[in-house]
Amino acid sequence: LISGKKSILELRNAAILIDSVATTNQYEWGVGYWNTLIFRWIPAQLLGASFKSNIQIPLGIDPQYLYQTYGYINPSGSTITGIGDSFAQFDYFGSFVFALLAILFKWLWQKAIYQKSIVSQSAYLFLSVKGMLALTHQTTAFPSYLLYYMLFSYPVWTWASIPKNKLVAKIF
Repeated sequence: LISGKKSILELRNAAILIDSVATTNQYEWGVGYWNTLIFRWIPAQLLGASFKSNIQIPLGIDPQYLYQTYGYINPSGSTITGIGDSFAQFDYFGSFVFALLAILFKWLWQKAIYQKSIVSQSAYLFLSVKGMLALTHQTTAFPSYLLYYMLFSYPVWTWASIPKNKLVAKIF
Protein backbone atom coordinates (compact mmCIF):
# COMPACT_ATOMS: atom_id res chain seq x y z
CA LEU A 1 0.00 0.00 0.00
CA ILE A 2 1.14 3.49 -0.83
CA SER A 3 -0.44 6.25 1.27
CA GLY A 4 -3.44 4.08 2.04
CA LYS A 5 -3.99 3.17 -1.63
CA LYS A 6 -3.17 0.01 -3.49
CA SER A 7 0.08 0.23 -5.40
CA ILE A 8 -0.06 0.31 -9.17
CA LEU A 9 1.89 -2.43 -10.88
CA GLU A 10 1.94 -2.31 -14.66
CA LEU A 11 2.98 -5.96 -14.83
CA ARG A 12 -0.31 -6.80 -13.12
CA ASN A 13 -2.07 -4.97 -15.95
CA ALA A 14 -0.10 -7.00 -18.49
CA ALA A 15 -0.75 -10.31 -16.70
CA ILE A 16 -4.49 -9.70 -16.53
CA LEU A 17 -4.60 -8.63 -20.18
CA ILE A 18 -2.59 -11.69 -21.25
CA ASP A 19 -4.84 -14.03 -19.26
CA SER A 20 -8.04 -12.45 -20.53
CA VAL A 21 -6.92 -12.49 -24.17
CA ALA A 22 -5.78 -16.11 -23.92
CA THR A 23 -9.00 -17.11 -22.15
CA THR A 24 -11.35 -15.39 -24.58
CA ASN A 25 -9.15 -15.97 -27.65
CA GLN A 26 -9.69 -12.32 -28.67
CA TYR A 27 -6.33 -11.61 -30.26
CA GLU A 28 -6.10 -8.43 -32.29
CA TRP A 29 -3.72 -9.75 -35.00
CA GLY A 30 -2.16 -6.36 -35.65
CA VAL A 31 -5.36 -4.32 -35.62
CA GLY A 32 -3.99 -2.31 -32.68
CA TYR A 33 -1.20 -1.03 -34.94
CA TRP A 34 -3.72 0.07 -37.57
CA ASN A 35 -5.97 1.75 -35.00
CA THR A 36 -3.03 3.62 -33.47
CA LEU A 37 -1.90 4.86 -36.88
CA ILE A 38 -5.43 6.08 -37.62
CA PHE A 39 -5.76 7.67 -34.18
CA ARG A 40 -2.50 9.60 -34.56
CA TRP A 41 -2.53 10.47 -38.27
CA ILE A 42 -6.15 11.12 -39.27
CA PRO A 43 -7.33 14.55 -38.11
CA ALA A 44 -10.90 14.34 -36.83
CA GLN A 45 -11.10 18.14 -36.91
CA LEU A 46 -10.77 18.09 -40.70
CA LEU A 47 -12.30 14.78 -41.72
CA GLY A 48 -14.80 14.27 -38.92
CA ALA A 49 -14.84 12.00 -35.89
CA SER A 50 -17.31 9.62 -37.53
CA PHE A 51 -15.01 9.11 -40.54
CA LYS A 52 -12.09 8.47 -38.21
CA SER A 53 -14.01 5.96 -36.10
CA ASN A 54 -15.38 4.24 -39.22
CA ILE A 55 -11.91 3.39 -40.54
CA GLN A 56 -10.79 2.03 -37.19
CA ILE A 57 -11.46 -1.63 -36.46
CA PRO A 58 -13.19 -2.26 -33.12
CA LEU A 59 -11.35 -5.07 -31.37
CA GLY A 60 -9.92 -5.73 -27.98
CA ILE A 61 -10.97 -6.80 -24.55
CA ASP A 62 -13.90 -4.93 -23.07
CA PRO A 63 -12.92 -3.25 -19.78
CA GLN A 64 -16.25 -4.46 -18.33
CA TYR A 65 -15.11 -8.05 -18.95
CA LEU A 66 -11.93 -7.36 -16.97
CA TYR A 67 -13.94 -5.97 -14.09
CA GLN A 68 -16.54 -8.75 -14.10
CA THR A 69 -13.99 -11.56 -14.43
CA TYR A 70 -11.08 -10.27 -12.36
CA GLY A 71 -12.67 -7.51 -10.30
CA TYR A 72 -9.99 -5.23 -11.72
CA ILE A 73 -9.89 -1.96 -13.61
CA ASN A 74 -6.63 -0.62 -15.00
CA PRO A 75 -5.81 2.43 -12.90
CA SER A 76 -5.77 5.75 -14.72
CA GLY A 77 -2.32 6.64 -15.96
CA SER A 78 -1.02 3.08 -15.90
CA THR A 79 0.05 1.05 -18.92
CA ILE A 80 -0.38 -2.50 -20.10
CA THR A 81 3.34 -2.70 -21.05
CA GLY A 82 4.71 -3.74 -24.42
CA ILE A 83 4.68 -7.36 -23.33
CA GLY A 84 0.94 -7.35 -22.67
CA ASP A 85 0.29 -5.34 -25.81
CA SER A 86 2.33 -7.56 -28.12
CA PHE A 87 0.74 -10.69 -26.64
CA ALA A 88 -2.72 -9.21 -27.21
CA GLN A 89 -1.76 -8.58 -30.82
CA PHE A 90 -0.07 -11.85 -31.81
CA ASP A 91 -0.19 -14.37 -28.93
CA TYR A 92 3.28 -15.74 -28.19
CA PHE A 93 4.40 -14.58 -31.63
CA GLY A 94 4.28 -11.08 -30.14
CA SER A 95 7.84 -11.69 -29.02
CA PHE A 96 8.81 -11.31 -32.69
CA VAL A 97 7.83 -7.63 -32.39
CA PHE A 98 10.73 -7.21 -29.99
CA ALA A 99 12.98 -9.24 -32.29
CA LEU A 100 12.13 -6.85 -35.15
CA LEU A 101 12.89 -3.88 -32.93
CA ALA A 102 16.21 -5.46 -31.96
CA ILE A 103 17.10 -6.07 -35.61
CA LEU A 104 16.20 -2.48 -36.52
CA PHE A 105 18.27 -0.98 -33.71
CA LYS A 106 21.23 -3.29 -34.40
CA TRP A 107 21.15 -2.28 -38.06
CA LEU A 108 20.96 1.43 -37.14
CA TRP A 109 23.78 1.02 -34.62
CA GLN A 110 26.07 -0.71 -37.10
CA LYS A 111 25.45 1.90 -39.79
CA ALA A 112 25.88 4.72 -37.29
CA ILE A 113 29.14 3.43 -35.78
CA TYR A 114 30.92 1.62 -38.60
CA GLN A 115 29.71 3.56 -41.63
CA LYS A 116 29.44 6.92 -39.83
CA SER A 117 26.01 7.46 -41.37
CA ILE A 118 24.54 10.70 -40.04
CA VAL A 119 21.08 9.48 -41.02
CA SER A 120 21.49 6.31 -38.94
CA GLN A 121 23.03 8.27 -36.07
CA SER A 122 20.09 10.65 -35.94
CA ALA A 123 17.54 7.84 -36.40
CA TYR A 124 19.14 5.88 -33.57
CA LEU A 125 19.15 8.97 -31.38
CA PHE A 126 15.53 9.90 -31.97
CA LEU A 127 14.04 6.39 -32.09
CA SER A 128 15.84 4.84 -29.12
CA VAL A 129 13.53 6.50 -26.60
CA LYS A 130 10.47 5.37 -28.56
CA GLY A 131 11.94 1.86 -28.73
CA MET A 132 12.26 1.79 -24.95
CA LEU A 133 8.69 3.02 -24.63
CA ALA A 134 7.61 0.11 -26.84
CA LEU A 135 8.85 -2.21 -24.11
CA THR A 136 7.60 -0.29 -21.09
CA HIS A 137 4.31 1.08 -22.44
CA GLN A 138 3.01 -0.30 -25.73
CA THR A 139 4.34 -1.56 -29.03
CA THR A 140 1.45 -0.26 -31.12
CA ALA A 141 2.74 3.32 -30.92
CA PHE A 142 6.18 2.60 -32.40
CA PRO A 143 5.13 2.34 -36.09
CA SER A 144 3.44 5.75 -35.91
CA TYR A 145 6.58 7.23 -34.32
CA LEU A 146 8.69 5.62 -37.04
CA LEU A 147 6.42 7.00 -39.76
CA TYR A 148 6.50 10.45 -38.17
CA TYR A 149 10.28 10.38 -37.98
CA MET A 150 10.70 9.21 -41.57
CA LEU A 151 8.26 11.73 -43.06
CA PHE A 152 9.56 14.77 -41.24
CA SER A 153 13.25 13.88 -41.26
CA TYR A 154 13.51 12.97 -44.94
CA PRO A 155 13.30 16.60 -46.18
CA VAL A 156 16.00 17.60 -43.69
CA TRP A 157 18.29 14.74 -44.79
CA THR A 158 17.69 15.62 -48.43
CA TRP A 159 18.45 19.28 -47.86
CA ALA A 160 21.53 18.46 -45.79
CA SER A 161 22.90 16.17 -48.51
CA ILE A 162 22.97 18.94 -51.14
CA PRO A 163 26.54 20.17 -51.60
CA LYS A 164 27.03 23.71 -50.35
CA ASN A 165 27.93 25.18 -53.75
CA LYS A 166 24.78 23.73 -55.38
CA LEU A 167 22.64 24.94 -52.47
CA VAL A 168 23.87 28.52 -52.89
CA ALA A 169 23.20 28.30 -56.65
CA LYS A 170 19.65 27.08 -56.03
CA ILE A 171 18.89 29.86 -53.56
CA PHE A 172 20.16 32.64 -55.83
